[in-house]
Amino acid sequence: MTIRLLPALAIAATLGFNVTGAQAQTKIATANSQQILENLPDSKGIQAQMQKAKEAAEAEFAGKVQKFQEEAADYDRKKDMMAAEKRKQTEQELQGKQQELQQFNQTKTQELQQKQLELFKPLEDKVLRAIEAVAKKEGFTMVFDKSNTLPVILYSEDNLDITFKVLDYLKTAKAASPKSDTKK
Repeated sequence: MTIRLLPALAIAATLGFNVTGAQAQTKIATANSQQILENLPDSKGIQAQMQKAKEAAEAEFAGKVQKFQEEAADYDRKKDMMAAEKRKQTEQELQGKQQELQQFNQTKTQELQQKQLELFKPLEDKVLRAIEAVAKKEGFTMVFDKSNTLPVILYSEDNLDITFKVLDYLKTAKAASPKSDTKK
């Protein structure tokens, strides 16, 4: 048993040294992708476009709600004069319209979220390409995003953050080739 244990310990020790050696070669950085996105001029245009779409959806929903409230108020005024069958039918119709309002609101919310994803996808891809370019230029083997609400990084030194280098890269890349960015 001791003979088998010694080779196993030797292999484990060798693997441990190799892992330690690999870690010493790793150069890590962080970037705040959300901050980068927010500082892109294209982002502000998309945000304005999304705000207009949101306001239009809210106005449409408000109009439907107002119409429903008017119908409900009309029912409240007339319900005492209605036959029991007609009252029951009207109440069911109002409940159906209330459910339609809820469904409309959910659908519009999902549509807005989908539109936002579609509009921001090209910018997100652009940011990822820029992060990759800066990481390669600076010799980083890994870049962690620290913009999430649950950050991937719990701690990092400020000198590891390449957020502003990526922003600078994007600014110089745009200045160097403004036509290529606008066609995408």
